[in-house]
Amino acid sequence: MGTQGQAGRPPPINTTIGNNIIVGFECYGDARDVRHLLLHPVRLRIVQAFLGDRALTTTALREELADIPPTSLYRQVARLVAAGVPMVVAERRVRGAVQRTYVLRLSAASVALRGRTGAHAR
Repeated sequence: MGTQGQAGRPPPINTTIGNNIIVGFECYGDARDVRHLLLHPVRLRIVQAFLGDRALTTTALREELADIPPTSLYRQVARLVAAGVPMVVAERRVRGAVQRTYVLRLSAASVALRGRTGAHAR
């Protein structure tokens, strides 16, 4: 049995499929909708850090967003990169690891309001 539930939808949170328990599945599927991707509080702060045509490494992001645990920051940057929101503009070797420099792709980091016609439309 695959990871899809009824009607091709992902299984609900904390579902057992075979011998695997899927915990918090929704957080892994959020890249399918840019609104859910960008409206996550940590990812939103990461995107905001790039505003103003800034080029940043994850090290620079860690310094700027010091209150976010490094593992969470790296995980959320990876999700944004997988969705094409920031793009890599440079890579260099630092002590055996590859350090990437990212810039924000504004076209990928925008959320359109559907069905809204005026500033105060409801």
